[in-house]
Amino acid sequence: MGNSKEPGVSTKTRSNSRPRMADTKMQVLGRRGDLIALPCVAHGYPLPSYRWFVQENGQLRPIVSSHRISQLEGTLIIQQATVADSGHYVCLANNSLGEERAHTRLLVTGK
Repeated sequence: MGNSKEPGVSTKTRSNSRPRMADTKMQVLGRRGDLIALPCVAHGYPLPSYRWFVQENGQLRPIVSSHRISQLEGTLIIQQATVADSGHYVCLANNSLGEERAHTRLLVTGK
């Protein structure tokens, strides 16, 4: 079984690879007051870490966690969304072999 010399024990050898995006959304629509999740899933080994940014005036500004905004693995979670949360968001997945970015446009409308 697998690469192990012990009977009944399976081991897998992973080859190192840079992150590759697997699950993202190009556009997310929500309403004011909603809980909004922006997914970002990348495959790679070593496992990638994730950082979120919002693009303002051509610059990427890091998202700072708060009582309304948090990150669960690669997913950015915005609670009690406001129209001001609308914008262009960028997820950066990286590991020791490289990085990959995913872009998501969020549009929050009034109720």
